[in-house]
Amino acid sequence: MNKQFSIILGVAFVIWLSILTIMTTGSSDRSNARSTVAIGDSSGVARIAYVHGDSIQLRYQFIQDKEQELIVVVEKAQKALERQARPLQEEAQKLLAEANSPGMPKGRQAKKLEQEAQELIDYANGPSATDQDRQVAENRLYEIQNELGQLQAQEMKEAESRLYEIEAQLAQLQNASQSELMQLEMSMQREISETLTTEVEAFAQENGLDLVLNWGLSGEGVLYGTDQYDVTESMLAFLNDRYSDKVEGQEDEVEAAEADETEATEE
Repeated sequence: MNKQFSIILGVAFVIWLSILTIMTTGSSDRSNARSTVAIGDSSGVARIAYVHGDSIQLRYQFIQDKEQELIVVVEKAQKALERQARPLQEEAQKLLAEANSPGMPKGRQAKKLEQEAQELIDYANGPSATDQDRQVAENRLYEIQNELGQLQAQEMKEAESRLYEIEAQLAQLQNASQSELMQLEMSMQREISETLTTEVEAFAQENGLDLVLNWGLSGEGVLYGTDQYDVTESMLAFLNDRYSDKVEGQEDEVEAAEADETEATEE
């Protein structure tokens, strides 16, 4: 149970983005026209460049901010899960401790039997008790002992059943948290992919490129290319400048909204 519970607490979510080969053209008409032009025809040679996808992932501030957002969400989810699981864990630890140190059973019925047993012992040891009284008391004490044993067995069975319930509840909490985080991660990956598609297209159009290829760690997309076709640094500068402008614009909008709210409050 503890091993299962530790899986979600130790989990760390990292966004891995593989930049796919993206083709951009000025218009569908131009694309259709060029598809019929042979390579080498100076009037229709495609303008091609490539980027190192791992560098884009590591140095594009938008991706870094999204990864940091995910880390913050994961930390909050861990704390929330710990908060929800703590009472269940404490209850389980208490049940296990009681099971590992068996004694007299608990409950009103058990206390009543224990009290009856003590009264029988006191009476049997008293001066007015006859041999017959002592035999009756002894027989009843055996019965009480058996009844207490049955009560203890029932309590152990109930404790075991409750431990299974707690384990199921912890697993349910864990699965719900994992599912929520996985959905959030997928949503962020979608947002990153869509943003990259839009931004790479804007970069390609601004720089007159028809095709942008990805040179990944294992060489997928581009197996070889000379430096003159490597636009990684210029694309990173383009992406980060546009992202910085977008963030600054959002901050200005927030500041303006706060100023308007303050002004309205003062009036």
